[in-house]
Amino acid sequence: MHHPADRPGETDSARGLVLVVEDEAAIADIIRMNLAKAGYGVHVEHTGDGGLAAARAHRPAAIVLDVGLPGMDGVDVCRALRAEGDWTPVLFVTARDDEVDRIVGLELGADDYVTKPFSPRELVARIGAVLRRTRGTPDVVKTMSIGTLSLDPVQHRTFVAGDEVALTATEFDLLAFLMRRPGWVFSREQLLSEVWGYASPAGTRTVDVHIAQVRAKLGDASPIRTVRGVGYSVTDNAMSARAKSQAHPATKEQIDPEWARAQRAVQDRVDERSREEQKAQSATQEQIDPEWARAERAVQDRVDDAPTT
Repeated sequence: MHHPADRPGETDSARGLVLVVEDEAAIADIIRMNLAKAGYGVHVEHTGDGGLAAARAHRPAAIVLDVGLPGMDGVDVCRALRAEGDWTPVLFVTARDDEVDRIVGLELGADDYVTKPFSPRELVARIGAVLRRTRGTPDVVKTMSIGTLSLDPVQHRTFVAGDEVALTATEFDLLAFLMRRPGWVFSREQLLSEVWGYASPAGTRTVDVHIAQVRAKLGDASPIRTVRGVGYSVTDNAMSARAKSQAHPATKEQIDPEWARAQRAVQDRVDERSREEQKAQSATQEQIDPEWARAERAVQDRVDDAPTT
């Protein structure tokens, strides 16, 4: 598996080589100038085929990849790299402002995305955040484990029951951040700031998608739980609860708390109605139904007022 930490392309500049694959020359030039100004080496390609070949030849530290490339598009380029075991951080650039494109990109292992039109400074900042995560000096801690899940923070490797699971740099850092703080609940905004390195209310959807991807890859070994209305947390007992459910099937209430609350509300109403009926057993019809009583009196009044024959 290829990782960017020891790639020869990084010697091209102080901050590493960034491959930019963008078919619009004007946009590519803006990205190139801003990255170069920030201290990065930059290699530009304008087609998907050229971008894939350049990624293989130069082994960049990161890739800025346009989705809408002619011929082989950005999605296909990313898919080909991942199929080869190349997990170079990828930041997608897309002109299509819909969630499907974004989610597809993240499912392929993209670490982030920007939507055209975008701020060149924001793009550079996001590249910097991705590279800080992938290059950062690992915390001097032993392997973190919860149940059958274990993370090696030094080698950036993830295992479930001894089998390695391929996570992107962002997925790994997100999981590691939560596992280092078991029981703590973090909002999406907090995770975006701590893990991605920037804060943007519009970017919180990225957090949800990455959480979903981590859960999908880890399966039952995932210790991440959703705290409704707040955010996400990792708990030591998340897996044990799932394990117990295999041996002892969960009740409907355990599986669906919303259903349980609705059932309790229904039962409360039934109980209240029952109590009311018990109180009314000895009551008169007038006490039970005032409307009925008023109607009866009105009828009787009309009868009394009717002329006699």
